[in-house]
Amino acid sequence: MAEETIVILAIFIILQILDAGTTYKVFQLLNPKEKNKLMAWWIEKIGLLPALISFKIAMTGLIAFALWYAPVWQVQSVAGLVCAAYLWAVIGNWRQL
Repeated sequence: MAEETIVILAIFIILQILDAGTTYKVFQLLNPKEKNKLMAWWIEKIGLLPALISFKIAMTGLIAFALWYAPVWQVQSVAGLVCAAYLWAVIGNWRQL
């Protein structure tokens, strides 16, 4: 696996952890409405913490699987965009805290 791929995966995992942590804190302190409809449905079905953990594991697994089996440049491009979206979410959560 290319070094760039490992770096992207590491950044993705760090952002997943930061997003889960800041989202959890925001929900505990402010009780907001989840904007992601899929995530909102999942939270309603199984609860906040189990939904956050399972969703983050699934997303990380999906990216890791793609990094091993899809053309690297395509996955790196998509993962880079996904990382940017999660960074935006973490910043938004952080601002609410």
